[in-house]
Amino acid sequence: MIMFQFFHVVDMQRVLAGTPWFFNEHLIVLHELKQGEDPLVVPLLSSEFWVQVHDLPPGLMTNLLAKQFRNFLGQFLEYNTTILTMGINKFMRVRVRLDVSLPLKRRKKIQIGKERIVYARFQYEKLSLFCFICGKLGHGESFAHFALVLIRLK
Repeated sequence: MIMFQFFHVVDMQRVLAGTPWFFNEHLIVLHELKQGEDPLVVPLLSSEFWVQVHDLPPGLMTNLLAKQFRNFLGQFLEYNTTILTMGINKFMRVRVRLDVSLPLKRRKKIQIGKERIVYARFQYEKLSLFCFICGKLGHGESFAHFALVLIRLK
């Protein structure tokens, strides 16, 4: 663990707003210490990411739907409405705080009315090391062989 000290609150806010940050392709998990918190026991389990939500019909790209993804992806922080291409949204963009110890979600089934089902596909912006086998951050394809062996043993 490393503790950073900022001499102005604006500097700290800029660093926190710019997450995720990486060093040698490894995610740096940041936490703002509050008065009286012990830095040795702070759980470093979450980081903020922008997530693109693809394959939604244009009429569903709303702030209300963005907030409904919060329980599925992580803690909802904000919704970006500025992604427009020729007047049509290509995808929805939400900022969420994710538990980095859990596998990332890849898609979600959405029921529209009684008969129509669509699948929202998620793309995480600025991902570093990521394992496509277990879906977790922190290791990549070099770990995949070991993971395949563990899967075969089960």
